Amino acid sequence: MTTATEPTLTMREGIYVRKRDGMRVKAGDWSDGSVSWMLHPLPVIAMGKAVSTCSLKTFERNHTVLGAEATH
Repeated sequence: MTTATEPTLTMREGIYVRKRDGMRVKAGDWSDGSVSWMLHPLPVIAMGKAVSTCSLKTFERNHTVLGAEATH
């Protein structure tokens, strides 16, 4: 008999910026390879998605590290 283990979430350090609108997000990596993110700070009213889960490839395509433009 096998038992399924629950996936674990490891929060990432730092803040990311959503490219389409400049909103700040916090993100975490799931043990299954997907990424969850939420707006930071979480607004009372948000236009569009405030939290979501996506593939690592999609997250990296749609977000950038806050301050990364200053280091390049």
